[in-house]
Amino acid sequence: MSSTKPPTKKALALQHLAQLQHLLTRRQFLGWSAATLGLGATTWAAWRYRSEIVTIAKQDRDSPTVPPSVEPQPTSPSKTPAKPTPTVILPHEKDYATFLSTLDLRYISPHEVIRAHRRERNGVANVLPPRKYWSGMVPTLQVADELRERLGVKLSYITSAFRSTAYNAQCPGASPRSYHTKNIALDLVYDCSPDVAMKEAKKMRDEGIFLGGLGLYNTFIHIDTRGRNATWGKS
Repeated sequence: MSSTKPPTKKALALQHLAQLQHLLTRRQFLGWSAATLGLGATTWAAWRYRSEIVTIAKQDRDSPTVPPSVEPQPTSPSKTPAKPTPTVILPHEKDYATFLSTLDLRYISPHEVIRAHRRERNGVANVLPPRKYWSGMVPTLQVADELRERLGVKLSYITSAFRSTAYNAQCPGASPRSYHTKNIALDLVYDCSPDVAMKEAKKMRDEGIFLGGLGLYNTFIHIDTRGRNATWGKS
């Protein structure tokens, strides 16, 4: 019956050094192994390195080392997309849209007109015009539509159409008797400079297409069909 001889102290030390090699850098391993072999791999050295192995193995288990080349980098907080502002359905909106669609405008949609009424200033929300004022906007919309045809550029935005008295009071510089409160005025942004749009609108008025007010501002022009001519704004 054969028996296996127990490993010598030197063999134990070399075994522990081999295990330690997997846990230490090459530089650390070479330095420590040379020092151990130089001492003849004594029992004290073997137990010392065994203790080191246990300590490093525990650290390796609790906090695994990640090579610098693949170390996870901190990521910036993800930007949460802003929630779209819900579209407010205004009272009588469907009826007003139906009325506007009967005008057969070439370029201006009911949606573009109604959108101008969804605004709010200083906590005061605008509203759609009362039914008795609906027909008052027809000539002004027709002028704005024809101006779009002559300019040959897009009508980018209607910044203001009808204004309730309360909402109008919140608009800087607005007259209490503004023609917006009577639903016969539009503030318009065309895809060209306001000066160009104003010049063409004046031509239309000079041709007798309409009688009304024309105002020139930094970013838009004002058109109304009050029945008499008035002009103001930048010279």
